[in-house]
Amino acid sequence: MNPAGRLALACAALVCACTGSTGGDSPSGGNPSLAGVWDGVGTRWGKDPEQATVDIGPDHFFVTTGARALTAQRTATGLLVIWNDPTAWNGDSSFVLTAHGGPALSLGAIPLNVSGNWTADALNGNPLYGCSLSLHTTADGACKRLTDSDLGGPKVPEWLPNPENAKFAGSRVSAAPSIFGDLGGVWKLEQPGVGSCTVEFAGNRMDAACAGHGNTKGTLHVEVNGSTLSGYTSAGFEFSAQRR
Repeated sequence: MNPAGRLALACAALVCACTGSTGGDSPSGGNPSLAGVWDGVGTRWGKDPEQATVDIGPDHFFVTTGARALTAQRTATGLLVIWNDPTAWNGDSSFVLTAHGGPALSLGAIPLNVSGNWTADALNGNPLYGCSLSLHTTADGACKRLTDSDLGGPKVPEWLPNPENAKFAGSRVSAAPSIFGDLGGVWKLEQPGVGSCTVEFAGNRMDAACAGHGNTKGTLHVEVNGSTLSGYTSAGFEFSAQRR
């Protein structure tokens, strides 16, 4: 995983992958929104710095790393997600996230709402593809396939977990004040046969510690201070981002 990918992962963990809010305001009304365009750089010893751009708002989430781009745009029924990878033979993967009911959580500073119950389906309607996802004070998901990656098609971004034939489950085991609203506290997440993670949201920071195989092993620290985001991993990767 390259530095730009890890940077995007950290940003995604804050603004999308850990999921949604009720529009960017905290329950107390005092938390700033993370909405805007963020320019980031990631570094690791012995490697050249790499850059990424994240654009997040109530109706969209865009990540660009070099020539690759992930776009998620709100529609009348959910989100249209496209992963464009010029190195893949057919260029991009597209699938639709459909919301079933309204949001289940308030996430304070995070502007994009993807809490509640969702299904993900390929645009071609193939029944062999798709996921079911749920985020309340518990979280779970199960996937078949999302792309023709085994046929040379583009995979999901390398900085996101591989969803193919995957299941996960978890819950919030304690609550704590956080700029991330209802995410505040300690979460326990597990993917059977792969690994488990403990994720804590407290104040203006997020800390994750995972034990398992390959990319599921290690720690991540992310901290938000106004229009600045910074963090590091146990693998020696450091990143920072500044809002324009």
